[in-house]
Amino acid sequence: MINEYVCSAEKLFFTYGGKKNKPTLEEVSIHIKSGEILGLVGESGSGKSTLAKVLTGLLKADSGKVECNKPAMIFQDSYSALNPAKTIGWLLHEVQRLQGVKDKEVREEEIHKIMDAVELDDTYLMHYPSELSGGQRQRVMIAMALLAKPEVLIADEPVSALDVTVQKQIVSLLKRLSHKRNLAVLFISHDLRTVYELCDRVMVMKNGKVVEENTKDELYFNPKQDYTKALLSSAGIDWE
Repeated sequence: MINEYVCSAEKLFFTYGGKKNKPTLEEVSIHIKSGEILGLVGESGSGKSTLAKVLTGLLKADSGKVECNKPAMIFQDSYSALNPAKTIGWLLHEVQRLQGVKDKEVREEEIHKIMDAVELDDTYLMHYPSELSGGQRQRVMIAMALLAKPEVLIADEPVSALDVTVQKQIVSLLKRLSHKRNLAVLFISHDLRTVYELCDRVMVMKNGKVVEENTKDELYFNPKQDYTKALLSSAGIDWE
């Protein structure tokens, strides 16, 4: 691992559909420490989700170096990500079965702990995804990610489909999990207010490039780049 970081990438390039097209990622570098929550913001099409997929290995960069220790990903659409024909209990068992945990009692004990960690009662294990609310399904997604025992949790717009009250609950849960488990979190969002509430540092992307990166207070109240200033203004955040 590069220095003290649990997830690092240096000078990543990635292009969809061959080199004749414009790069989606262009010389992108990112570094996250254990226990740190890094916010990643930018307009749609800026390369945020592509970067997440490269860090998790879902996509392979054209060039550059990636070292990310045991990443796990949480997606925006929890309904599509969960098999509707299986119960929550079956889905959680399956995560462990895929990891080679054969002993059912061991799996059940771990599932009980993880349900407690995401603040869901064990009775939800008998339910199907369609029987849960959006917030409850997102907690299940977090539970599934945690069962993989990640060191890096990559959350791609995990609260954008939820109402404001539930958003705050999920954000608070992610913050507690990061602190309790010394878990690095990459939180991708277009909601700058939620990012400020949750994150320690913030990275701004535009057209596949990182245009600014700093602590949240420094970036929000002393932005250097015009693009960052425009993003903050569009969110109703007064940086002057």
